[in-house]
Formats: sequence, C-alpha cells, structure tokens
Amino acid sequence: MPGLTQAGQGWARGISRRWNAPIGEHVIALALAPDASLVVAAPSIGNPVVIDAESGSLVASLPEQGAGTLCLAWDGAGRHLAAGGKDGSLLIFRDRDWANPVRVSLGEAWVESLAWHAVTGHVAASSGKSVAVWSETGDCVVRFPDHSSTVSAIAWRPRSDTLAAAAYGGISLWTVSHPAAPRVFAWKGSPLCLSWSADGSMLAHGNQDSTVHFWYALTGQDLQMTGYERKVREIDWSPAGHFLATGGGPAICIWNCGTKGGPAGSTPLMLSCHDSHLNQVRYQPTGGYIAAAGSDGKLSIWSVSSSPWKPSAVHDFRGSEVTAISWSARGEALVAGGSSGELCLFRVV
Repeated sequence: MPGLTQAGQGWARGISRRWNAPIGEHVIALALAPDASLVVAAPSIGNPVVIDAESGSLVASLPEQGAGTLCLAWDGAGRHLAAGGKDGSLLIFRDRDWANPVRVSLGEAWVESLAWHAVTGHVAASSGKSVAVWSETGDCVVRFPDHSSTVSAIAWRPRSDTLAAAAYGGISLWTVSHPAAPRVFAWKGSPLCLSWSADGSMLAHGNQDSTVHFWYALTGQDLQMTGYERKVREIDWSPAGHFLATGGGPAICIWNCGTKGGPAGSTPLMLSCHDSHLNQVRYQPTGGYIAAAGSDGKLSIWSVSSSPWKPSAVHDFRGSEVTAISWSARGEALVAGGSSGELCLFRVV
C-alpha cells in the first residue's frame, strides 16, 4: 500500500521499503528521476505511468507508443524524459509536461536504446540499424550512417562527444563533430549491452556468446572474460570506474579493473544469494551499494565494503521476476519493478 515504511527482517540499518504499488502489467522499463521525486514505469501493455516517489500515488498516464514503450531515460538534470516505443517513435517530455510531448518518428523499427549527453542535453536513440542524436525540441543534430545489423545498445563516452554503438561485428565509435566515419572496435560476435568506465578509459560489453569483452579506448587493446552460464545482458561500472559488475548467471560477478594489469588473469568477486539468473545489476551512484534484480523474484542490495559478503537487504516479489531497477542520482532511493506489475520503492540512507 502506498505510504508504507517498513524494513525487512535482517536488513541493514538505513534501508527500508517506502511503498509498493501495482501498475497491472509486466514492468518493461523504469526511470527514477535524478532528484528522487518521480518514478516513470512502462508496462508491457498500456500506457507508461508517472508516480509520485514519496507517496506512491499516480501523477499522470503518458501517451501510448503503438504496441508499447521499450525504454525510458531522464536527462541528467531531471527536467526532460525520453521514451522509445515499439512504433518507432521517440517521445520527449520537456520540463515534465506529460500532456504535450515532442514526438519524433524514427521509422518502423523499435526504439530500443536511449542515452542523454551529460553536457549538451541531446538524446541519442537507436532504431533498427540506425542511430541519431536529437535536441530536446526534436531537431535532428546528427544522423549517423546505418550499421550493417541491428544496434543493440548505445552509450556516450564520458566528457566527450563520442557515442559507442554496439551491433554484430563490434563497436562503432561515432563522433558528433566528425560523423562521417566511425572508429571501429572489430569483434566477431553479438554485443548485447555496453558501458563506459567513469573516466572513459575502458569500454565493456556483455555478449550473446556468454562472455564479457573489454576495450582500452586509447590503444584499442582488448580482453575477453569467459565462463558465464548464459548470455550477458547485465553490466554496470562502479561510480569511480575501478570495478565492473556483471550478470550472466545467478551471482553478481565483479571484476577489478583498477589495477595496472586490469582484470586480465584475475578472479572476480562473486556475490551469491539468488536461485536463478539475474535480470539487472546497478551500482548506487554514490558507490556504497550494488543492487541486483533476480528472475527468482528477489531484489538484493549489497554493501560494497562489507565482508563477509552477505546482502544488506533482500526483498521477495513472491513469484514474480524482478525485471527492472533504477537508482536516483544521489542514491537515496531505489525503485524495482516485477513481472506481476508490482513496483516497490526503497529508501537508502
């Protein structure tokens, strides 16, 4: 019920469940506002909803995007929200105006990835084989040449105008100021997700062949980590960029990338409490915790400085997979959604 504040049995001090609320359908995507004031959730069927993060009450229902919304992303300031749809549309809700979004048609392919630039305030979107960058007003800043296959993920390199795009055959590094030809990290495989380290020195991607691949951006040197149980769709860098957390199985697998030799030849830290594979892993932006969404219905929250390694909190969605999680910018709030349509918001202090 909205407004409920409760700590689970055995939870670490400072972590509590604030409320839970149903949205009726499988939660596809979540976006918690940077200031922790609003939660936006996209169900598998129907309209995305905006929910007050303090009370759990409904604020607004957003326009539908054909057969559904696939991805959501706030800009860094928390003023504008972007939504990508199965109908090939990009919606930009400027200044939290939920009734009058800017609508851009990107074609017939699904819009599956969004990434706001931290400085320019432009949003990149991928649709099928294409990637383009848009202003908040819906003007096209640049449209890059099509890739040879569907783009699976995009990510801005920190403090630059370089956008990484993952597709079969490797990673293309597009530069907005010189968009004609990308730098390419060629790799014979299918990347599924990618993420930059905080300083932009390393790029990591999880892959369909149950591996994780690292690239050193300056030299193009690469490393590959094997041994995962399944496709790796879950990766996230620690805020300082020294550690990479991955899924690819039932445990959080954390690689130490902060040493001179990087993760090569090292043994990762394994954080285990789930009974089946993970759906997402996310570091708290301030770095004190890491959260994992499990297909076993558990949300686990771990302190990154605690040993022995036991979760600080575990919430059971009771038969529903945990399908999406999102932190606020300062890490004081975490929202999780499940396949049953349940949302839960947690406070972390």
